[in-house]
Amino acid sequence: MAARNISTSANMAFGRFAAGSGGAVTLAVNGARSRSGGVILFSSAASAAAFSFSGNDNRITILTLPANGAVSLVSGANQMPLTAFTSSLPAGGLLASGVKAATVGATLQVAPSQAPGNYTGAFQAILEFQ
Repeated sequence: MAARNISTSANMAFGRFAAGSGGAVTLAVNGARSRSGGVILFSSAASAAAFSFSGNDNRITILTLPANGAVSLVSGANQMPLTAFTSSLPAGGLLASGVKAATVGATLQVAPSQAPGNYTGAFQAILEFQ
């Protein structure tokens, strides 16, 4: 069995925004972001989470992402839940030879008048080789 290696190449970043009357910031797997509701986006860098992996040739790979609301970004006592995680990795994709890359996006739920801050967090993605 060949070694399986996974490494993170970019962290997820939603960029700068103001809560306004609340809504959501959605980060696509290509790093593009959009808003809904009263959220106001400011010009700033945003990025989808990115990782690379390798493993056995011709093995099916399954990526399991967190459930809605299972992960939150936190700043002190304030938090914002993440929902609708998405991935660029095809469901049940076959791992051919070499290193593969995948990106992960999600939707950040922003409450009305959400307190400003530097919100951080982490999520777990499980990559299964079959």
